[in-house]
Amino acid sequence: KKCHRRDILRLDKQILKECWQRSIDSISLTIDFIKNEFNIKDSKLLPFPLLIIPISYFFYKNNFKTTNLIQKEHISKWFWKASISNRFDSGIDTKIAEDIKEFDKMLGNEEPVFNYQYAVSKDRIKYQRFSTGSAFCKTILSLFAYLRPKNFKNDIEVDVNSSFSKYNQKEMHHFFPRDYLLQEGFDIGEINSVVNICFIPSNLN
Repeated sequence: KKCHRRDILRLDKQILKECWQRSIDSISLTIDFIKNEFNIKDSKLLPFPLLIIPISYFFYKNNFKTTNLIQKEHISKWFWKASISNRFDSGIDTKIAEDIKEFDKMLGNEEPVFNYQYAVSKDRIKYQRFSTGSAFCKTILSLFAYLRPKNFKNDIEVDVNSSFSKYNQKEMHHFFPRDYLLQEGFDIGEINSVVNICFIPSNLN
C-alpha cells in the first residue's frame, strides 16, 4: 500500500519473486481496461503513466475479477478527476498511497471519496496549447478519444491508436486550417489550441 523508495527497498526478494507474475497480470488487465473503457490505446496519450498503479492494485487485490458496474463507475470517476486535476504532477508517492485507501473502499463495497481540487473554465481549455508535454492537454485529447471520434467522410470510427502513434509526425490535424485562421485575425495561441485539434487521417485532412 506504499510506494516510497524506502518502502520498496525494504521488500523481501522472495516476496517480489512470488508476486511478480500476479503483478504483471494485474498491469495487463489494467491496460486492457484503459483501452476498452476509455478508448486510450497508446501510452503517449495517457495523461499520467502513474494512473496505471491504483487500477493495477485493484485488479491484484480483486483476484483479477472483472469489475462490476459500480466499481467501473468509481474507477472511471477517479481516472478523470485525477487527470483533470493534474493530481500526479507532484507529491506522487503520498497521493498514490491516499488513492489506494479509496480503492480499498471499492474492494470492500464502500463509497470512495475523490475530493481533488481543480478549476476548469472554457478559457483554460480554449487557450490550452496543443503540446505533447502537457498532462492537461493529454487529458482533453483523452476525452476526445473516449468520445470515439468519427471520420468526417464516412462516419466510421477513427482508429485513435493509429492516429496517435504518429503524434510526432503531425498526424493530428487542425480542424480549422492555420492559414485561414491567421487571415481571419486569430492569434497563434487560439490557432494551436487543443480544441482546434482532431483525430483524422492524413488523406482526409
